[in-house]
Amino acid sequence: MADSGTLTEIIPAEFGGASEKIPFEYKADGKELCIATPEPDRTLHNMLYNPNYLTMLDQGNCGMAKHMSPAGRNCKIVQNDRFVYVRDAESGEYFSIGFAPVYKDYDRYECRNGQNYQVVENVTDGIEAVWRIYVPAGEDPVEVWDVRLRNTGDSARKMQLFTYVPMNCDGEDLYCGELHRIAEYLPEQRALFVCMDAPRYLEGVDLPWHNGFLAINRKPDGWDASLGAVIGPRRTTQNPLAVEQGACSNSKCAMFSPVGTMQVDMNLAAGAQDEVRFMIGACDAVPMIDALTSKYLSSGSLESDVHFDALLTTENKRAANLQVKTPDDVLNNMVNVWSPKQIDYGVVWTRWGFKGYRDIIQQCQGAVIQQPEAALEQLLKACAHQYESGFGLRGWHPIDDLRYADSSQWMIGAFSEYLAETGDFETLEKVVPFFDQGEASVYEHLRRSLKRLRADRGAHDLNLVFYGDWNDSLTGVCREGRGESVWLSMAFCRSCLILADIAEYIGKADDATEYRLWQKEMAAAINEHAWDGNWYICALDDDANAIGSQQNDEGKIFLNMQSWAQLGKVVPEDRWEQSWNSVGQMLDSGWGLMLNWPAYTKYVQNVGRLSSIRPGAAENASVYTHGNAFMLLALLERGMADEAYELWQAVQPGNPERPVLNQPNVFFNGYYGPDSENRVGMGEHSWTTGSVPWMYQCVTEHMLGVRRTLGGLVIKPCMPSAWEEASVNRTYRGTTYDIRISNPGKKAGAAVASISVDGAAHDAVQALPVDGATHSVVVVLEG
Repeated sequence: MADSGTLTEIIPAEFGGASEKIPFEYKADGKELCIATPEPDRTLHNMLYNPNYLTMLDQGNCGMAKHMSPAGRNCKIVQNDRFVYVRDAESGEYFSIGFAPVYKDYDRYECRNGQNYQVVENVTDGIEAVWRIYVPAGEDPVEVWDVRLRNTGDSARKMQLFTYVPMNCDGEDLYCGELHRIAEYLPEQRALFVCMDAPRYLEGVDLPWHNGFLAINRKPDGWDASLGAVIGPRRTTQNPLAVEQGACSNSKCAMFSPVGTMQVDMNLAAGAQDEVRFMIGACDAVPMIDALTSKYLSSGSLESDVHFDALLTTENKRAANLQVKTPDDVLNNMVNVWSPKQIDYGVVWTRWGFKGYRDIIQQCQGAVIQQPEAALEQLLKACAHQYESGFGLRGWHPIDDLRYADSSQWMIGAFSEYLAETGDFETLEKVVPFFDQGEASVYEHLRRSLKRLRADRGAHDLNLVFYGDWNDSLTGVCREGRGESVWLSMAFCRSCLILADIAEYIGKADDATEYRLWQKEMAAAINEHAWDGNWYICALDDDANAIGSQQNDEGKIFLNMQSWAQLGKVVPEDRWEQSWNSVGQMLDSGWGLMLNWPAYTKYVQNVGRLSSIRPGAAENASVYTHGNAFMLLALLERGMADEAYELWQAVQPGNPERPVLNQPNVFFNGYYGPDSENRVGMGEHSWTTGSVPWMYQCVTEHMLGVRRTLGGLVIKPCMPSAWEEASVNRTYRGTTYDIRISNPGKKAGAAVASISVDGAAHDAVQALPVDGATHSVVVVLEG
């Protein structure tokens, strides 16, 4: 699964890419991740976004940009490349600020990866170039560029800037839509305008707009909209004609691929500097360009910018409701700064704008702490994409109705977290329509998801898998409609217990009893039919053949069934020990647990797509972060604090023991496993993973034990022996708690010995007071 970006960015070291491991460094109190090379071991990625605009950057400020149209369609504004060339007008020598695509040797290079902004600094041939990109807070579909050149030499220099931004603005799927495209310079707006107004010829059809522009805060010295005019014949972006000649041709572009190229000439005395601001964005028509340029280009610079300051204020507030301090600085920075940001990205854009049902629901579990309103909005959308039968879509935006059987049951856990955080139990009575017909309360939506699974059981009373479960690639198990999923059956057990707690809390005792009975019956079926002697199998196919069994040649054991046996309260004590030992013996890569083992090397029909994936990639024996997060929670539930902490350290993205040095600030979807042919340890897809809220909650709610419940906030840590003390500052239901936890015996998983609130003894099993005040809480664990 190739990482997105230009070819040079994704070539592994053994095939000619960068081989030296240059370490990352945190600055600005951990809010900037910095690296002093444009060629890291693995491409760096940063997501800059607001609800209507997303730009994904690598360590050279290169990457695509998307606009979320009014109809909810994510439309590409910028293709995968964006460059700023710097040219000496007298010598003709030039370089690119982001290193690619010219690749000229530099004197100093640094990329600073911030929250919703990124800065690249490049010192080459006596010119210090700074290029900052940010996406403003709010909802304007734009990104702002500030580019500054400083002459570090002793003599005057005549310099030139050339932007290069491919802007096809491919958005609406219209037949031969490019035939309607025109890109040209608008002198009054000082903007290159890419107009895709094809929908206007369709009378009576109100299709959403998707036009783009590149604007500048001063009159440019030249421009081009034609890609061919900029690059020239028999050339590439490494040696574009316009840059080599030192002049644009002021071209327009009709139909074919347009580019946003602007030329800016700068005369720099010795030690002097000059700065220019650009803006890329989406618009419906020219008046919108006027409004946006008036807002963002009339003022602002690298040194002073009210919009950038507002962005920083917004970002700094994001994680204010929960801050931790432990002896582990890496963990602290992830919890306090980057995981809340990654969760927010998951809620707003999920997977680059594609809203997978289970993906966005799980992000909401983590988002309820910082932004419960946004989380609730998405959870209600999930209800609205559930059929009356209880089945949930695989995803919306776009609609995906493949029958993955697990979708709607994820709502139960997420709504439980929302209720525990906010105490907003009235939401359960809110009426939400089904996707096909009818409507029901939120509680009834949750109940129907359980009833759907309860009804969809096979010959062994386990849940039918249909097209797949959490493991998207298990597509061959249920080809004839009889295949059963062990993981889904365990997830059903967990959801039964969670909804039972909700039902009991709101006075539906009969429902709670029924759900607990369902869990008990399913747990018995799992233990009867899915235990393989030393671990739980993965599935039973249409003919009752076991998958994930000792009898299989490949894919003998799967990770998730061992963790969810605990999460669903299925596993007896003796079987847990056997299962966990099997995990350690077979699935431990040394830097995280593999999803299955041995890797599949040939296609197996009753397994499906999973068995044809290259070994070590995706769901085929990779170190999949989500699966590790599930096991982390299972270990913490069982009080295995040291084992849990060891697993967290193994799977955290900056683990130095991993063969590839990946960016350490965000969790990856996974890492290529030991069986990968050429990418062992390299991260697969940064930013886009459902594991983050689980990892976040594992640390805050279980390891540190500041745990929300339906009845309030309780303290029940499961701290590792390496931690003698820790602290948590938590705002919950309008009340703030300054919590100090002492582990005097440095004992793993020590139970609570005493709790005091404002100096007075507090019953350890009772929730903390909720009164809008600030409280000092001291927790002492048993020595």
